[in-house]
Amino acid sequence: MSRIRARPGDAEPFTCQACNRVGRRTLGWLFVIAATRTHKPSVLVEGAKPHTLDLGLFMPVTEDLAFTFRKDPQRSWSAMSLLAVDHFNRRDSSVVAALADYASCPIQFNNSFVDTGWKAENVVEQYIESYKRDDVNYDLIVGPARSACSVPVATLAGIDKIPQVSYWSTSPSLEDKSAYPYFSRTIPSDSDMSYAVAQLMHNFDYDFMGIVHLSDAYGQAYAEALVTEAAVLGVSVTSKGFTSGSTEAIDIALSRMKDANLNVFILVCFDEDFVYVMTKAEELGLLGKGKLWIFTDGVDLSGMLSSLDDSVRAKLHGSARILASSCVGNTANEALVASWNSQTDMSFFNDQIPGDYAAPWIIPEVFTTDQYWDESVVCYVYDAVMSQGLAACNAWAALGDEATSADRLQYLRDLTFLGPSGTVVFEDNGNRDPVTGYYILQNVVLDESGEPYVEMRGTWALETGWNTAQITFSDGTNNPPPSITKPVHELNLVPVVYKYITFSLLIFSLVLGVGFSIWTFINRDTKIVRSSQPFFLYLIIFGCLVSSCAIVPMSYDDAQILSQGDDDEDGVDDDSGETDLNRSVDVACRAVPFLYGLGFVITFTSLFAKIQRVLRLFDNAAAGNYMRARVGIRDMMVYIVFGISIEAVICGAWAHFDPLHWERKVTHRNEFNFPTESYGHCVSEHAWYYMGPMLLLHVCALFYAVWLCYKTRNISTDFQEGKWISIAMVSNLQIVCFGVLILYMLGSGPSVSYFIRCGIIFLNDVGVLLVIFVPKVYAQNLEADFLGKVGIAPEKSIETNAPVYGEEGLEADDNATRDNSGRTGPTRFNPAFKGAQGTQGGAKLTPLKLPSRASTRRESNSNSSGNSGGSSALGQGPPGAGAPPIPGSLQQLISSQKENSRVSQEASQASRLGGDGAGVLHGLLSDHP
Repeated sequence: MSRIRARPGDAEPFTCQACNRVGRRTLGWLFVIAATRTHKPSVLVEGAKPHTLDLGLFMPVTEDLAFTFRKDPQRSWSAMSLLAVDHFNRRDSSVVAALADYASCPIQFNNSFVDTGWKAENVVEQYIESYKRDDVNYDLIVGPARSACSVPVATLAGIDKIPQVSYWSTSPSLEDKSAYPYFSRTIPSDSDMSYAVAQLMHNFDYDFMGIVHLSDAYGQAYAEALVTEAAVLGVSVTSKGFTSGSTEAIDIALSRMKDANLNVFILVCFDEDFVYVMTKAEELGLLGKGKLWIFTDGVDLSGMLSSLDDSVRAKLHGSARILASSCVGNTANEALVASWNSQTDMSFFNDQIPGDYAAPWIIPEVFTTDQYWDESVVCYVYDAVMSQGLAACNAWAALGDEATSADRLQYLRDLTFLGPSGTVVFEDNGNRDPVTGYYILQNVVLDESGEPYVEMRGTWALETGWNTAQITFSDGTNNPPPSITKPVHELNLVPVVYKYITFSLLIFSLVLGVGFSIWTFINRDTKIVRSSQPFFLYLIIFGCLVSSCAIVPMSYDDAQILSQGDDDEDGVDDDSGETDLNRSVDVACRAVPFLYGLGFVITFTSLFAKIQRVLRLFDNAAAGNYMRARVGIRDMMVYIVFGISIEAVICGAWAHFDPLHWERKVTHRNEFNFPTESYGHCVSEHAWYYMGPMLLLHVCALFYAVWLCYKTRNISTDFQEGKWISIAMVSNLQIVCFGVLILYMLGSGPSVSYFIRCGIIFLNDVGVLLVIFVPKVYAQNLEADFLGKVGIAPEKSIETNAPVYGEEGLEADDNATRDNSGRTGPTRFNPAFKGAQGTQGGAKLTPLKLPSRASTRRESNSNSSGNSGGSSALGQGPPGAGAPPIPGSLQQLISSQKENSRVSQEASQASRLGGDGAGVLHGLLSDHP
C-alpha cells in the first residue's frame, strides 16, 4: 500500500489505497503533485464579493484534450453545470425551493470550467495545469464524469481536503473513506445499481447471467458489486473483462459467454466499444431471439443504434438499458425543464468554457432537442452543484468565516433537500442514499416500419421494486428468454447397436435351447437320450434359458424417464433420499440377480448331479456293492434343490433388505453446476454383502465340480458324456474368472460393462448347451448312418428290458429278464450273471446285453428251422446257461463283457432280419472274436 506524506497542518498522513487502480503515468503525477506543492490560500478575483468560493467544474468536452468534441448529450452536462451555478448565485429557487431560505448566505461561486477529456491521464494533466495558474484555487469540485477519472481526482482532493461531488462516477471503489475521504456523489453507486440489476434478474426468475465489462475502475467495480448482490439472490454470474479498444480481449470475453451457454448478458462499456462488441456478438450467435442484452448508462443506446449494421440493429430488438434516472417526475424537475427550454443566450455558456474551438460547444439545439437532453445525468449535475452550495451556506451559517473544508464536507454529508433528481441524501461514505435512487429500464422496440428505437418500459424504486410488465423481449412477447441453455449432457446410455447385438445373442441362445429341447423330446426313447436321462437334459436347458433371459433386464436404463422429464433441475434422475423403488428400471435391476443366479444354479447343479452319480456308481461298483449301485433321480434332486434354495435365499434377502435400484451418477459438471456427463447403474447400499457371497459360492462350486471331473477323468461312460460334462464345467469356470477380471479392468464405461456382462452370460449358457448336446446329436446321427448302411431301420429302443450300467442305470428296468422257456435269467445284480459287473481302475463297466423275450423267441425259431449260421457265428449260448468263470483280473472281465455286449446286440438285430439280413450283418462283424 502506497502512502503519501501529509502536507503541513494535516493531522494524519493520507493512505492511498486506490493508487493501484490508476495508470503508471497517473500514479507518477500524483506523487509529483503531493511532493512539490501545498494548497494555496483562497484568492479573490477582481470584483468578487467576500466569501467567494472557487468551484471547479470538471466536464468532458473533448476526447483527449484536442479538438474532437464528445457525444452530443454530454453538451447538456456542461450547460447544466453552468446553469446550476447561475441559479445558486442568484438564489433562484424555482427549481430547488430550499434556496429561498439562503437569501442571506454570502457564499458565491467563482466557477473554473475544466475540460477533463475522457481518460484518467487527461484529468490529472488538467489538475496539474490548474495549479500553475494564480487565479485558480479549488475550494469545491463538481465532477469528473467517469469513475476512472474520479479516482485520481478524489485522491488529490483527499490530499488537499477539497470536498468533491461527482454526478456520474458510480464505481463502488470510491466508497472507501480511507482512500477517498472527501468524495461524494449525487448518482447512486454501482453497488446500489447492482442491487437493482440483481433484483431485475430475480424478477425475471433468472438463475444465471453473464457480465462483459471494461477492465477499468468503473467496469471492474460494477462487475464485482453485481456478483456480490446477485449471489445474495441466488443468481450465478459469469464475469469477463476486456481492455477498451482491444478487439482480441473483446473476442475472448464474448467467447467465454458462448462457452458458458448463457443467454442473458450485462454489457458495461462506453460508446467506443459498443459497435464492435455487438458486431462480434452477432457473429458468435449471441444476439437475436432467445438472447437478452442489458446495457448500462455508459452506452448511449438511442444514439448508437444508427451506428450498427442493419443485421445487427435488427437483432437488438428486445434488448434493454438499465440506468439511474436523474430526472424524476416532481415539481423540481418540471421547473428545471421549463428553465432549460427558455435558455437562448449561448454566449452566456460558451464564454465560461475555456478553449479555442472551431465551433461553439453549447449550441441552441442543446436546449430544444431531445437528442441533446440526457435525463439520466443532467439532473444529477444540477443537484451536485446545488449540494455544494447549500452545504457551504450551512457551514457558514454555523461557523461563519471560520468554516473549513472539513466543515463543509460534514455539512454536505448531513444535507437533505429536494432537487430535480429527487430527495438528495448522502451516506457517511459519500454515497447517495439508495432509498432516494430511481432507476429506469429502456427497451429497444420496433416501430411500424420495423425499425428499432428506444423507449422507457420499466421503472424501479426501493419501496416498490421493478415494474417490467411492458418490456418486450427478442421473440416479441413479454416472456423473458431462459437465462441459460443447458449444456449437452452425455448420459452414457448403452448404444442401441449394442442392445441389438446382445438381443441377437439372446435370441440365438433361446432358439438353441428350444431346439435342443425339441430334439430331446423326439429322441427321448433312444439309447443316447435315455443314457443321459432326459429329465436332467431338460433341467440343463431350462437353467440356460433362465440365465440368458437376464440380458433383458440388464438392457433397461432410464432413457425413457429422462425423455419424459421425470428428473430434477439438473436433468439427472434423482435417486437420492426417498426414491420410488417400483419404477420399471428398478424392478429390472432386482430381476437380474434372480434370473442369472437361479439360472446358473439350475444348470450347474444338474451337471453336478450327473458327475456325482457317475462317481457314486464308480465307488459302489469298485467296492463290489452291486445291490446299491442304482442311483435315481430323487437321489440327485437333493443337490439341485439345495443349490436353488441357497441362491434363492441370498437373492431374496438382497431384494428385501437392500433392494437394487437405478441411480444416475454425475461425473462432470460445468461452472454452473449443470451436469455435462453422467452414467446410470444399479446400486444398493450394501450390494457386496450379497453379491460377494453369491460370487464366492459360484466360484467355489465350480472349482469343486472341476475337481470331481478330474477325479472321474478315467471313468468311461456311454457316449463319453463324462468328458463333455468336464469340459462344460471347466469352460464355465474359465469364463467366470476371466470375465470378472476383464470386467474389473475394462468395465468402467457403462457400455463396455454392459457388453462384457452380456457376453459372460451368453458364453456360459451357449457353451454348456453346445458342449452337452452337440456330441449327442452327432452320435445319434452316426448310429443312424451305420444302421442305414447295413439296411436296418433304427428303432427307438433295441432292448426295452436290457439291464444297463453306468450312464443308463437310472433308466434301466430292474426286472429279471426271462428266456423263452419262462425261466428267470441272471440279472445285473446276480453275482452268477455272466460278465459280472463292477469297476476298478476307472474302467468302463458295461453289462451283458441280454436279448428281450421277443428276440429270444425269434432266435429260437430260427434255430429250429435249421438257420444256425447266425447264432453260431455270433457265438451266443442259450440263456440260462451257467455263468463262465470270472477272469483273473477285473480289467480283463470289463474288456470281455464290453465285446460280448456289443456282439449280443448285433445278434439281436440280425435275428429280426431273417437269413439274408443275418448273413450281411455276419459279414460286417466277421472280424469280431
